[in-house]
Amino acid sequence: MRKLDITSVSLIDVIIDHFDNYSETSFQKSGKNIYSTKCPLHHEIRGNSLTIYNKDGKWDWFCFGSCNTGGNAAKLLTLAFPERFPTPEKAADYIREHYNLKLPDKVTMET
Repeated sequence: MRKLDITSVSLIDVIIDHFDNYSETSFQKSGKNIYSTKCPLHHEIRGNSLTIYNKDGKWDWFCFGSCNTGGNAAKLLTLAFPERFPTPEKAADYIREHYNLKLPDKVTMET
């Protein structure tokens, strides 16, 4: 079964929806489709180490702080909530359901 790509979901929405103390004002625009904020995976005293970017319609993130890792929304949720999302696949299935990502009834391929 073909699954819908979750990278179309805004990582900003995922962070606001799943981490306390984040709102739209928590993100600083630092370029075209690039935002920065404090990483929700570790305690930061100063600076914004998490960079969120949208390239070609796909959202990804990278932490330049102590995480020194990145990925998509599923990886972020898996790292933050391993009991709830033990695998990226479980997190991706949750994201598809939570953000109402559904495949169209009929999928056509252009040649």
